[in-house]
Amino acid sequence: MSGVDVVAAVQRAMSTYRVLPSGARVVIGVSGGADSVALLHVLTRLQSRLRLCLHVAHLDHGLRLESGEDAAFVQRLGAQWRIPSTIERRDVQAICAQQGWSLEEGARRVRYQMFLDVARRQSASHIAVAHTADDQAETVLMRLIRGTGLMGLGAIPMMRPLEEAWVVRPLLHVWRRDVLGHLAKE
Repeated sequence: MSGVDVVAAVQRAMSTYRVLPSGARVVIGVSGGADSVALLHVLTRLQSRLRLCLHVAHLDHGLRLESGEDAAFVQRLGAQWRIPSTIERRDVQAICAQQGWSLEEGARRVRYQMFLDVARRQSASHIAVAHTADDQAETVLMRLIRGTGLMGLGAIPMMRPLEEAWVVRPLLHVWRRDVLGHLAKE
């Protein structure tokens, strides 16, 4: 089990990088996997301290038979932690075929569009997603293998604009083993 205090690490990173200002309205992208569930849990722990207004967003891509179970799990989590939730299903496969996108690229595009749609409806300024330090390392390694310039080595930013919202990654300085340790402890 990890000895890292993930809540404290996230609060430090958010303060250092000014990721989520006090009073922010935040849509949290929750897939139902360990990283996004940990992100939701950490932000609920910081909610009152930072006066955050949270809203869960889950996109059922409809690509796996169990995707409905994931959606139901995320819905239950939101209800259990008293965080309003938006659960939507979009036919990602059909959208990808129509747009000529690969499934991976299309799923990402459709997911971020759904998060942005929810942020607009909720008047949210921020969209929080659960990329970890492992994702950062993997991205840099993949870009090195493919061959990249200096700009490509920057990998995943802590925050980036997405139209009128900011996509933020509060777990970006936390390793996945620490996320799993946090979940086991909680």
